[in-house]
Amino acid sequence: MVFFFKLGLVPFHAWLPDVYQGASRNIVSILALIPKFPLFILLLQLIFGVFPLLSKSFYILLLSISITSLIIGAFGGLNQTNFLRLLAFSSITNMGFVLFPLYTNSFVGVHAAVSYLLIYLMLSINLFIFILLYKSRSHWMIYNIDDFKYLASFELLSMLIVCIIFSNIGLPPFAGFFSKFYVVLSLMTFNYILVSIFLLAITLFTAFYYLRVLQLMLFAETYSYDIIDKISSSSLTLLFIVNIPNIWFILFLNPFFLFTAQLVSNLFELN
Repeated sequence: MVFFFKLGLVPFHAWLPDVYQGASRNIVSILALIPKFPLFILLLQLIFGVFPLLSKSFYILLLSISITSLIIGAFGGLNQTNFLRLLAFSSITNMGFVLFPLYTNSFVGVHAAVSYLLIYLMLSINLFIFILLYKSRSHWMIYNIDDFKYLASFELLSMLIVCIIFSNIGLPPFAGFFSKFYVVLSLMTFNYILVSIFLLAITLFTAFYYLRVLQLMLFAETYSYDIIDKISSSSLTLLFIVNIPNIWFILFLNPFFLFTAQLVSNLFELN
């Protein structure tokens, strides 16, 4: 249960939105990025290494936590006005996605979960670099979702954020599409058809709160450059570089999945 709390899974998720909103952005970025992968690997070591003969009821518990995390994350994010609280509910949803394929108790499921988590963390790095870099001479920065309307004047920056958001939604050819596709494929391999349909439905549902951001950024009134400073070329270059694996993920597709497959096979003995 400690791992579920640290990963922000339902029903141990209540602290996450408040911490994301109340803590400094540097602290939030550390909490959002650094602990998740090592904690998840430790959880997998416990499930498949220390306790490899867990009963079917444990995997039903995993499935229940995954489903409730997806539902709470999807519905909780709909009415959020604070962008960091929205990211917190998005984190709950994505961790539900990560946990889902473990229900198959197989190499394919664990491989899908690890691959999804790594791609999710890559996209989170993109978002937090944007959040941390973006400020003006008056120390203004992205706080509420409505603040994205100020980006309408910055075409290149807007397009980079669009790529990140499209990937979070799960649209091809971005990295997020392949992570979600592999999770659904791992479930369908074991004939979990209804569960796969549920995942697809949740993916469509969560697209709505990402589309709110896009609507403000792309179709809102264009504001004067006097309101906010122009983004520095070095910041744009950094954001573009970290976005390359997302935009051109199809070029890294085979090496990435071969790497994650080798990682899982080295860590766990699974069929």
